[in-house]
Amino acid sequence: VVALSIFALVATLLIRYWTLLTEYYEWNDVVQQCGIYAAASIGFGRSLFGGRVPLCTQLSRRLHGPLTPAELAYTRKATVAWTLFYGLLALAILVLFFVTSLRIWSLFTNFAVFGLIGLMFAADHAIRRRLLPHRPGGILAALRQSLTGSG
Repeated sequence: VVALSIFALVATLLIRYWTLLTEYYEWNDVVQQCGIYAAASIGFGRSLFGGRVPLCTQLSRRLHGPLTPAELAYTRKATVAWTLFYGLLALAILVLFFVTSLRIWSLFTNFAVFGLIGLMFAADHAIRRRLLPHRPGGILAALRQSLTGSG
């Protein structure tokens, strides 16, 4: 009954506001794009406050077990970096939406963003390897462990 009621409400709203939704469809895209990266930024950022364990620290502990003080300091700084990165990405998407054509904005959000995320992973990996050379692994080890369940 609840599911049918929700379905009926959503269907009614869609029918009622269909013209508005189709007329301003690109606004749906910008809200989704900004929202996902802002949510990622907030997720990383929230883990830095209130006695919580920074997200990168949580991930490293899961992958490597107990961390050294140097690793704890690095993973906290990495969490700050990822927080800023995703926040700036959300801001860039929003600004580009208003200052460029929809085509350029779309190319940025659908292609360039993934390249930037890849560059951020590469930079994080390179910095970590330089500062913490004794710790093996990284994103590939994390992926292997998550897929196979082994270290």
